[in-house]
Parts: sequence; structure tokens; C-alpha cells
Amino acid sequence: ERWTLMYVVSVIEVMAGRRPIQQVARSTHRFTYNSLLREIGSINEVPKIRRIIRNQPIEGVVELTAILVFKNRVRALIARFEGVDKKWLCTELELL
Repeated sequence: ERWTLMYVVSVIEVMAGRRPIQQVARSTHRFTYNSLLREIGSINEVPKIRRIIRNQPIEGVVELTAILVFKNRVRALIARFEGVDKKWLCTELELL
């Protein structure tokens, strides 16, 4: 749980342009990484995380929904993590 929280915080800071994307490169699948590259600077502020919901549909897979609160808007960040080579890898990431 702590690792997924730190990953979500890091990704949000990357999207806000406050953290270099290289800091999440080792934990992000290359297709997801390329999508995240296009999202750098896409948000103007770092939102507050209201709630994180985690689900483990099968062994070695964690799906996460983070409810984010911006100044006057609520959005969701969804992610999927898969256990690969004894480490977690983010294979899907979308800010809704």
C-alpha cells in the first residue's frame, strides 16, 4: 500500500511538471511511460488525494483508483500494477 501511494504521488508530481519522469521509469511499463511523457505539465496544480481504493483481482495484479481533489474539481486516477520479476510494474495509467 505504501509503495502504490508513493508511486501515485510521484506520477501526479510528474504530470504537474514538478518531478522528473525518470524517477518513475523503472516502475513503469514502456507504453505507459510513453503515454505519461505526453501528460507532463497537463495539470496546473498538485491535487490532494482524498481516497485510494485498491483491489487485487488476481494474484500478482493490483488495480487502484485514486480520488483527487483539485481547487474546484474532483478527478480520478486509475492504475494497474503487475508483479514482474519480483517487482511491481505500472502497466496502465489514466487520469479521468
